[in-house]
Amino acid sequence: MSSSSLRGPDGRLDLSLALAPYIRAELAELTEASKCRTGCPTPGAHQSWGECARAANLSTMVGDSVQINQQGERDLAAYREARRQGMQPQAIGRKFTEATKKAVGA
Repeated sequence: MSSSSLRGPDGRLDLSLALAPYIRAELAELTEASKCRTGCPTPGAHQSWGECARAANLSTMVGDSVQINQQGERDLAAYREARRQGMQPQAIGRKFTEATKKAVGA
């Protein structure tokens, strides 16, 4: 690039003209990468963020969430059993169900 091609319409040196090809390349790379989610093993291989997320087979219940949900299901089952036996626990929860059973003597 000659210095004359780096001059703007006012004749002053314009570095944005010199950097334009590099900036365009960076922006193109960023645009491609932004289509994928953070941590994608193949950035740029997906047409959209949603496609990338679907390919990753994401799950909303992992680890502790599953255990907490299972505990909640057990608590509900114990509450239903107490109600079926005619008891009325104060709340849904193992400690309330157990306290009610103990008070009734069941």
